[in-house]
Amino acid sequence: MNPNPRYIALEGAYNVRDIGGYPTHDGRQTRWRTLLRADSLHRLTPTAQRQLLDYGLGQVVDLRYSGEVSASPNPFAASEAVRYHNIPLFQPPPANPTAATPPPPPSLDGLYRMILDYFPGQIKGVMENLLTHNGAAALVHCSAGKDRTGVIVALLLDNAGVPHEQIVHDYALTGAYLAPIMDDLRQGRPPTLTVEQYEKMLACEPEYMQITLDYLTVQFGGSSAYLRHIGLTDTQVQSLHDWLVE
Repeated sequence: MNPNPRYIALEGAYNVRDIGGYPTHDGRQTRWRTLLRADSLHRLTPTAQRQLLDYGLGQVVDLRYSGEVSASPNPFAASEAVRYHNIPLFQPPPANPTAATPPPPPSLDGLYRMILDYFPGQIKGVMENLLTHNGAAALVHCSAGKDRTGVIVALLLDNAGVPHEQIVHDYALTGAYLAPIMDDLRQGRPPTLTVEQYEKMLACEPEYMQITLDYLTVQFGGSSAYLRHIGLTDTQVQSLHDWLVE
């Protein structure tokens, strides 16, 4: 028996999960086959790609930056069956930083706050694209399916009314699935980080997401208020909720 029914086993991807079935505060739950989260899909075999299509996949939102996309193209980028969008949630810092450049994050929770504070336009774009789902399942992914994907999924689950402890649990599940690609992820260490610092950035401790959710609550009044703060309308915020909750 699969200990995590949300996990979707695919050849070439290691952290693909359906976020359906999470209870909400009002006694409902998140819809199955509606939103998937994943690591990079560039290793997917043709059979695995067909599995996702058979699962109902109709949209992919790729959060990786341009260098990652060029080096490891998404197999659905040219698909006629899937609408593909690349919305880099953040890019590496420029060679000559300016005053507007985000400061280097001191920790993972610092990275998540940086995404929320410095890249609202990209987050808004992701949400607007998800609203064009046409009833098909959407998949959001980055390289590991942990950080950039984790922030987007946390916002959506919080907006849907899923309790924070469940959102933290969903985030922490990633740690169980990254072992096969850890060596690849380690090769992406920025020169500004030591090996020890980068190992901490590759971790998936629940506290990182809990701190992020606390920040959203204290600073903005929760994810729904944050989404309105970055420019989504009340109707759009409600539509995201209704899309994900049954």
